[in-house]
Amino acid sequence: MEESTYRRPISSVEVGGVPASAHATAKELEAGEDKHTTVASTGAHDDDDTPIPPPKTYMQRFSLIQTSQNDPRSWVVILLRPFALVTYPAVMWAGIVYGVQVMWLSLLATTQSEIFSLEPYNFSVVNVGNINFAAFIGGILGMLWGGTVSDRCLLYLARRNSGIAEPEMRLWTMLVPSIINSGGLLMYGLGAYYGLHWILSAGFGTGCIAFGIGSGGAIAITYAVDCYSLVASEALVLMLFVRNLFGMGFTFAIQPWLSADGLRNTSIIMAMICLVSNLSFLGMVWFGKGMRRWTASRYAKAAEGART
Repeated sequence: MEESTYRRPISSVEVGGVPASAHATAKELEAGEDKHTTVASTGAHDDDDTPIPPPKTYMQRFSLIQTSQNDPRSWVVILLRPFALVTYPAVMWAGIVYGVQVMWLSLLATTQSEIFSLEPYNFSVVNVGNINFAAFIGGILGMLWGGTVSDRCLLYLARRNSGIAEPEMRLWTMLVPSIINSGGLLMYGLGAYYGLHWILSAGFGTGCIAFGIGSGGAIAITYAVDCYSLVASEALVLMLFVRNLFGMGFTFAIQPWLSADGLRNTSIIMAMICLVSNLSFLGMVWFGKGMRRWTASRYAKAAEGART
C-alpha cells in the first residue's frame, strides 16, 4: 500500500486547533468525506507546486525496496518521536486500556490448560484447544461492536449534536464491554473455582473476555486516532508499546499471583481492575475535549514536524 506513505503537503487549516474529525457533520461522516479535510487539501495544493507523483507500475509495486517516499528525518528522530506523545492524555489512556485488555489475553493463554486439564473437567489436549472457539466467537462479536456499532453510535450522537461529531462520542460504546468483560472474568475464574459446568467458564466466560478484548481496545485506539489523526502513526507506535508492556508483565505475574491469592480472589480482583479500567472512559468523555485543547499547540507542531 504505497499510497499510505505518500507525504502530502499540509496546510494551516489541517492542523489548526481541533482535528478535522471533530468538526465533521453526520452526513459527511456517512458519505466517508470531511469537508474540512477537503478544504485543507485543496488549500495545500494551491500553495504547493509539487506535482502529484504518477502511479507506480504493476512491477514497481513488487519492489522489495521503496525509497520514493522515504521519511527525510533521521532514524533516531523517527525512533524517539512516538515517545513525545506521552503528554497526550488520550494516547496514553488508550494505550493503558488496550494493555489491560491484553492482560486478559495472557490470562487465557497461561491458565486454560492448568484449569481445564485437571479435576473436575479433565479436558484432553484437544478439548482444551477447543475452548478457543468460544474466544473466536466472542472476538468476532467484539470486533463488530468496536467497529460498526461504534461508528454508528458516533453518527447517531452527531445528529443529535447539530451534525457535529466529537471524538468522545464514540466512547459511550465502552459501557457494554465494561460490563461484559468484567462479567466474563468472574464467570471464567469463579466458575472454574467452584467446579461449575464447563459451559459457564470455558464457554460464556471465555467468550465474554474475548468480546471485551476485541471491542475495548479497538474503541480506545480509534478514539486516540480521531483526536490526533495527523500523528496517528506515532500514536499507534506508543499505544502498542504501552500495550505490550502490560501484556509482557502480566504473563510473568499471573502464576505467582494465582499461587499467592488463589483463583477465587485473583478473579475478583481482576474483574474489578477490568471494570475500573474500562469505565475510565467516563473521564475522557467529560474532560477529553479540554485535554485536546490543552495539547492543541503541541499537536499542531507535531503534525508539521511529521509532514516536513
